Amino acid sequence: MTFSDWDGKRFVPAKILTEIDFDPDKKTISSFYKGRGTGDCGSMATWSWTGSEFKLKDYFFKEKCDGRSFGGERRWRIFPRR
Repeated sequence: MTFSDWDGKRFVPAKILTEIDFDPDKKTISSFYKGRGTGDCGSMATWSWTGSEFKLKDYFFKEKCDGRSFGGERRWRIFPRR
């Protein structure tokens, strides 16, 4: 399986996800990547099963590790565009 992942400039194919969770009722896979241990930067994404593939549903990215909580707030949404 290949998933869309943000490289800081564009979405690229990825075969590895971090901190994944599968919800069988919603048929979604979620991923959370912490840029550092405190979890104040990184990425969060959700993919939905279409019947033939997992399609990117939403993606959040916070580059700056500034001590402020990163919880998938709208201001960090990069897909779909705000």
